[in-house]
Amino acid sequence: MKPPMDRSAGMLGSCVGLVVLLVCAQPGTPVRAADHSDAPAAGRSSRFTFSLLPKSLQRRPTLDFHVITELTDEGRKLAPPTSAKPVYYFAQPGQFTQLGNNITAGETPPNLERLTRAMETALVSSSYLKASPTTPLPAIYVVFSYGSFARFSMDLYDRQDDQKLAELEDPADPGSLVSGPMLRSDDRDIDALLPVVLSHKMEHDEILRRAGLIGGEKFARDLAKVLAEEEVNRGAIEAMRSLGFISIDAASPLRRFMNANENLMMLVEDTFSGCYFVIASAYDYTAMKKGQRVLLWRTKMTVNSSGINMTESLPTLVQAAGPYLGKDMTDAVTLTRRILGNNVDIGEMRVIETNVPLPGVTPPAVPPPKDSPKGQAVDNGTGR
Repeated sequence: MKPPMDRSAGMLGSCVGLVVLLVCAQPGTPVRAADHSDAPAAGRSSRFTFSLLPKSLQRRPTLDFHVITELTDEGRKLAPPTSAKPVYYFAQPGQFTQLGNNITAGETPPNLERLTRAMETALVSSSYLKASPTTPLPAIYVVFSYGSFARFSMDLYDRQDDQKLAELEDPADPGSLVSGPMLRSDDRDIDALLPVVLSHKMEHDEILRRAGLIGGEKFARDLAKVLAEEEVNRGAIEAMRSLGFISIDAASPLRRFMNANENLMMLVEDTFSGCYFVIASAYDYTAMKKGQRVLLWRTKMTVNSSGINMTESLPTLVQAAGPYLGKDMTDAVTLTRRILGNNVDIGEMRVIETNVPLPGVTPPAVPPPKDSPKGQAVDNGTGR
């Protein structure tokens, strides 16, 4: 039988080996998580632009918009539109939607007419033109939805932390550790939110759902893999610390993932925050007339909702995303734009007719999306 010292050394060697494996190997971590070398120049991120005023007090704040378009197999069969050969569409705006488990009461949606004009102009910039009685029949049916996706509340976990601190107090010296509930900001960073995300399924699932909205399904899958590695990595570190090696730490898989490039860092940071969004979904028009919904492509446009309002930010977001509507994209792009306030310049409209019925054609009403089985996308792209 081995002496106790030998057994302890063997346990230590196993833990060290596990940490080295987690830190150095990381076979599941995407080596090249995002590549935007082919994307148009998006400008310098607003996060690196210094301002004495918070965005909520700036008249024309500079914002970072995320855009991702995902094509289906059916969509990839179609030739992309060009200025010489545009694609005609019929459109129907979706409804205002609030997502998340921490919905803000009384949130003011943007003006639908203004948002619709911005969407029409954005579609024109990608050679999608509104159909009318004087144009060819439409090939696609575009539905767009818009709204907010609030980050989960930390109130419950804050109260639990306060309770734990109160239980540690010396009854003979009340207030020695804490006097009443601690004051905390709602604007938490990733380090503050990550323990909750890793230990609670509801918050974990919310993060991945918002990741799919902000960066696309590929980004959401990569982030899910990294979060799983982060959980294992933290477990190994705790095992080391339980043996008394408190100075041993391992590089965070999530931090390495974020630090791959600036765009990935912004995508992850905004995934851990609330956002405003617009989603444009294009369906095959011929199939729609037969009562079938055949999705061709979906463009997701988002902006971090911290310190801004939906009314002013969404029209600018849609206008900035115009060149990416319907375009097959590998990864999300981040566009830095200054919000234009009430005087949004949406450009000159080249299609005058609006909502003019085509001769002999009654556009089918789009039924409200039904809940899909777990893990499958739903028709409006919001997960509802």
